[in-house]
Amino acid sequence: MCTPKENIEHKDNVLGKHNRGANSGLAKLTNKDIYSILNLVNNYNITQVEVAQMFNVCKSTICRIKSGKRWGHLELRGLEYGNP
Repeated sequence: MCTPKENIEHKDNVLGKHNRGANSGLAKLTNKDIYSILNLVNNYNITQVEVAQMFNVCKSTICRIKSGKRWGHLELRGLEYGNP
C-alpha cells in the first residue's frame, strides 16, 4: 500500500502527466487544426456545422473549441488565428 501522496508522485513521475489535445491517443484534431477552426469560425462567414463537416467532427466539438471548453489549454491569446 502507499499513501495518496506517493500515489500521485508515482502517477506523475512514472506514468506521466495526462495527455491533452493532439497528444491524446483519441484526438482527431491537431493543434494546427484548432487554429484553422478558430480562424474559420471567427473570421469567415462559415457556419459551425460547415466547419465540423470539413474536419469530420460534430458541431458540438466546434462549439466547445470556440468557447474554450475543449482545447482550452492552447495559448490562443495574442496569436493570429490560423498561424500557430
